This record gives sequence, C-alpha cells and structure tokens, in this order.
Amino acid sequence: MINLESYNLINTFASNKNLYFMGSYKRAKKEDSKKTERKVKYVVLGKNHDGFEKLKTMCNDKSNELINSKEIKDMLNYGEELTVVFWTKDYFSELICISKIVKTDSGLLSYTLDFSQSTL
Repeated sequence: MINLESYNLINTFASNKNLYFMGSYKRAKKEDSKKTERKVKYVVLGKNHDGFEKLKTMCNDKSNELINSKEIKDMLNYGEELTVVFWTKDYFSELICISKIVKTDSGLLSYTLDFSQSTL
C-alpha cells in the first residue's frame, strides 16, 4: 500500500517531463539537445538601392543598440552567443551581414560584423 506522501513524490517526478523515468541514454540525449540551442534574431532594415556603406553603418548602429538593450543582456548567459542576421526590406530581400553577439565571462557584450556572406 502506498501512502499519500509517496504518491505525491511519484507524481512530482512524473510531471517533471518524464526525465526521471527515462533510460540514461535518452535522458543524456534530451539534456544535450537543450545545450545546443542556437539563438538567432532577424533584423530587417534599409533597401537594396541604399549604398552598401550606408547599410554597413545601419548594421553597426543596430548592433550597438542591441548590445545596450536589457532584453539581449538578460537573454544571454556567460559565454553564449547570439547570431543576428540583417536583411533588406525589399520584396526580394538581400542578406546584408551577420552579427555575432557574445557575452563574456565578465558580463560585457561584444559583437563582430561579417559582411563576407552578403548577397548585395
């Protein structure tokens, strides 16, 4: 006969995404899948006919704005990376650049812009 305390304990474990009743292989696989979650944000700005230098400046300004926002600071843990993809607003959007925002161990955010994959 199961007492009420044991019954509540079993229900608590069962409601926690069934991790406690999985085999060790499935549990490890499920936990690994959580760790490799990529964080990506898409930003649309400018138009195709804007000059490339103007689009570069817009991407730089938006990246500065993002690293100063509280939302991004709270989203990233230490050592995590956020990929920001910049597109134009036109009907046929073009890739402007990709920005990588990283939170260092000291809690500071830094970014790098990669224009090598641009389709402009």
